[in-house]
Amino acid sequence: MQVTSIEIRPAPRGEEAVKAIAHVIVNNALALRGIRIRKGRYGYFLSFPRQTLGSPYRVFETTSHKLRRNLETQIVREYELALSRSIVQSFL
Repeated sequence: MQVTSIEIRPAPRGEEAVKAIAHVIVNNALALRGIRIRKGRYGYFLSFPRQTLGSPYRVFETTSHKLRRNLETQIVREYELALSRSIVQSFL
């Protein structure tokens, strides 16, 4: 799996726990949208979108710890780069 594009957007207003929203393109073929970037006690982590039809379920999820860590590392790196740019005042 190769992440070919990551777009970081400000979190919706009123969601203080969410730092930003990521949209990811994998292998130029699969779009994963609405990944929330949160900050916890041990650093940043990802929260995947949920849908509710009767009971809540994840719209998508990783099937291995290695894959999740890979996604998390790349998305958090891109988020930190976005924070360092002055154009991302709306993240703060």
